Amino acid sequence: MTTQIVLHDKKRVETDRTRCERDLTVTATERWMGNSLARGLLGDRQRSDWNFRALTTDADAEPLDDLRRFGAEVVEINYEKQETLEDSLRGTEFLIFIAESDRDRVRQAEALARAARKNDVKGVIVLSVRGADEINTKTHRDFREIEKIWQAHVPCVAIFRSSFIDQGFFIWSQTIKEDGSLIMTLHERDPFTPVNLDDVIRAIRSLAFYEGKLVDALDRRYHQKIFTLTGPDVVTPRDIVAAINAAVRRDIQVEYERVDRYELSDYLKNLHRYEDDDEYGRERGLSQRTAAILAQRGFALLHEAIADFIKGNERTLEKGANTFFNGINILESARKFFDDANPTVDNRNFSINKNFSDHILKNQFQQNTTLTNKHHIRDTIALEHLKSFGVEKIATLNAVERHSVIVELTKVIESFEKILLPSTLLNLDIGDYYPRPFLPLYHTEVELMQVFEF
Repeated sequence: MTTQIVLHDKKRVETDRTRCERDLTVTATERWMGNSLARGLLGDRQRSDWNFRALTTDADAEPLDDLRRFGAEVVEINYEKQETLEDSLRGTEFLIFIAESDRDRVRQAEALARAARKNDVKGVIVLSVRGADEINTKTHRDFREIEKIWQAHVPCVAIFRSSFIDQGFFIWSQTIKEDGSLIMTLHERDPFTPVNLDDVIRAIRSLAFYEGKLVDALDRRYHQKIFTLTGPDVVTPRDIVAAINAAVRRDIQVEYERVDRYELSDYLKNLHRYEDDDEYGRERGLSQRTAAILAQRGFALLHEAIADFIKGNERTLEKGANTFFNGINILESARKFFDDANPTVDNRNFSINKNFSDHILKNQFQQNTTLTNKHHIRDTIALEHLKSFGVEKIATLNAVERHSVIVELTKVIESFEKILLPSTLLNLDIGDYYPRPFLPLYHTEVELMQVFEF
């Protein structure tokens, strides 16, 4: 039996700790980078046998609401109280550390590193910035010191130095829209290699997970290693402007303007005046895109489960059942996000009409009494029918019975895929589902963006 994703109130999410004894923990989740990494790891969760813990210095921060909906356990910490740090890491198997934007981030990193050592955390990934070993700004010196602190306190640590994050380019939407210019400190032909946030998450997942399961410990091959994460393409400001102009195709072309660090800093520090640039001011759009992505992932997991059932050996049957229930959990989260974005939508969008329930489900499931408890089949919410299918018992069937169940289950999944969520939502051009960088930017973020290592 897998643990259900539970949607709770704002303060805390309770999880089934009798089943989920291991935690993946991410820090600084009220800020953009930590929150976005948490979204990516939670949204792609392939199994429900581990907990996700989001550490924050402000449990009331608005960006944490979506993490709770995904099933995260939000824990507030106080870097001035060592006991809160130690308590927050109890049960943590793997820690993703993102430095705070606070000016005391070096001292705070050391305090959390001591807590991780005391709790015998088996794997740590520290997210640093490219250039930490050579650029001499205060921020880069701080990251250099943070890397050394973690390497000294925890043997099982890997350092990820990330290039500029693609999603950070949203920051320039205001100056492009109002002035028709892209302002940077680089020469127009200076090359750099921005990396997509999805690729950073994939790199983290490759070390923290194996076949969708949280690893017991960081592989010794990666202990004390430093990795530099860059995108696949080398681009210049001139290339970026050309891409923008090709995309917008308007009479007024965007031009590149090189500015000094002080001018760019002034622009970045004043962005919070433009409320429209903060995607949390447009929660409906973000929730709707998140719902669409989760729905597609949920159905993909159901199809993956069917493939495992077809293989038919003991290991794949068990894996298929786990994958199936995880898909159901993700679809339930998708429905919640869509409800939040469209509170006036008639619930019949998620219902199966009487004829479908009576004619198809009744006829299909009557012969599969060992798998289906007909008293639990609801004719209102489509997901209830899937959950009532009883796939956890599929391993007890012989080959002929199992084949019959797989055929019928596939038909039902494909039917649900068409009607569970409105077709307009599933066909939405959803693009990227991470929020734009949160405004106002912190001093640390402004400094990193001046040298394009954000």
